[in-house]
Amino acid sequence: MTARVRIALEAFIVAATPPAPGSSPGQDLFTPATHLWRTAGPGFEPIIRTYRLSDLDGDGYAEYPIHGGMSEVNVAPGWVRIMDGRSGLVRQEWGGGPQPTNCFFQVPTGEYFGRYGAGLDLNGDGLRQEVVLGSWNSIIYCASLPLQVGRAELRSFPQGIPLLSLTPADSGNFGVPVENVGDLDGDGADEVLIGAPCWNGCTGKVRILSGMSLTELYSYPGWHTQQLFGNIAAGGGDVDADGVPDFILGAQYTYYPPTAAYNAGTARVYSGSTGSMIREHFATVENTWRGQSVQILGDIDGDAHAEYVIVDSYCCTTPLPASGSFIRFYSGATGAVLFSVNGLGGIWDIDRLEDVTGDGIPDLLVATTGTEFGPWAGLGWLTVLSGANGSVAHQVTTTSAGVYPLLIYSAVLGDLNGDGMEDFGAVLPGTVNNGYLGEFRAYTWTNLRVTGSLVPGGSATFEVKTPSRPNRPFRLGLSMGAGGFMLGPFHVPVTPDNLFFGTGAALAGTLDSTGAGSLTLPIPPTPSLTGLTLYATGAVLEPGLAVPIGVVLNRVTVLIQ
Repeated sequence: MTARVRIALEAFIVAATPPAPGSSPGQDLFTPATHLWRTAGPGFEPIIRTYRLSDLDGDGYAEYPIHGGMSEVNVAPGWVRIMDGRSGLVRQEWGGGPQPTNCFFQVPTGEYFGRYGAGLDLNGDGLRQEVVLGSWNSIIYCASLPLQVGRAELRSFPQGIPLLSLTPADSGNFGVPVENVGDLDGDGADEVLIGAPCWNGCTGKVRILSGMSLTELYSYPGWHTQQLFGNIAAGGGDVDADGVPDFILGAQYTYYPPTAAYNAGTARVYSGSTGSMIREHFATVENTWRGQSVQILGDIDGDAHAEYVIVDSYCCTTPLPASGSFIRFYSGATGAVLFSVNGLGGIWDIDRLEDVTGDGIPDLLVATTGTEFGPWAGLGWLTVLSGANGSVAHQVTTTSAGVYPLLIYSAVLGDLNGDGMEDFGAVLPGTVNNGYLGEFRAYTWTNLRVTGSLVPGGSATFEVKTPSRPNRPFRLGLSMGAGGFMLGPFHVPVTPDNLFFGTGAALAGTLDSTGAGSLTLPIPPTPSLTGLTLYATGAVLEPGLAVPIGVVLNRVTVLIQ
């Protein structure tokens, strides 16, 4: 330890009020990014959903949306706020409009603007700066008949103004869902999948539109009323190994006569190159709710075929299965079940993660009820499952009421902090905050850890890992407080005290070619250090920038025992 760092530490020991002795908090695969958390309040209520967009401005940090405004108890039109992944500040706000007024009577509500959306490259420039938003309405009445209407709106970032609105004549809640399915026709632009679950008596219909022209490439209608075919969808992986992305549609309300197994559910996998169905996985037991959530994961067994995941949620079975919902991982080559996972409670939402466990295989984000109070009732869990074998790699409770009706919408949001690893968020729409509904939470991949013998006379080793920043210099700083401050566009998650600036000037290193590095800090052999809590963070530097920072590292707690 340099004399400068030792003096800074010992000077602040005198002012510290040590907590009770204990152990340093565990460091998990992901760290709560609490500076990005938003609770509902005036002008920001209710908070309902989030989903993946992209790095809309090309600066290396993903933007993400928070959607709200329109709910069953709030008649204002929906809104989408585009949030900065580094700071959590609102970059832009986009709002919906009223329902159509060409009916002799209509429910006085606005449209459900932006509850579904996707970031895409629609012009082939290599940047996903275009956003397609689904905008659908609650039931309105025209000529005494209920009519479900909807539209999809195209906007481009950073202008943010509406460029185009698509409203098919046979709308049927057009805009539920909206998914980026990748470049299917080889023109360099992403194609967009848009569903219309209440098309033709809520039979449901899915359209695949060309990203370059927004004309229809493929369409898929459902085949019985109230099926809501394709209200769940995912794309982007190459299941049939022909070099073109494929997609999967879920329809959990499907039944198949003559068994008349209502809400048995199905999921269909389609070829992106031909539009034909590769295979179908249908259930025959009532209320299996197969297809409640679906994802194309990627190649997990090395055969060049992308594997995919289908959820059997068993939403409304009586009695509910004691094992909870099932997540089944299917072979892309054969359609056989490779392995399955259950015991997480009732499953509502899944999403694909790039490899976050370090084995080269994509992983899976899962939102479930948890099981603290029973097999279908808990505190609400966000779980990362290994794509290799389904084992739990990370799990956190949301501390919500967590019973099944209170949903958790989870989404992989991309790389929020620029370290080269994907991060995720979740919305708890049923959370009540001083009478306001909804809360958004974000979690970033842990890029700073502390290990070692954290005792007087021992040492603390700080390990840094930012794969996107090889061979860059980095600095670390210790603080007495776990507050935070803004430094340009970055949020630094500690209190900017004298200890922070003193250690930050002395603790420096350089990352290797993989973006990894470490520093070891000896702890002074002073008995009064026992029980002292310090907080550490740091930055990977990008010299030459106005604010020469590439990544601000997550905060770690250093509890000297």
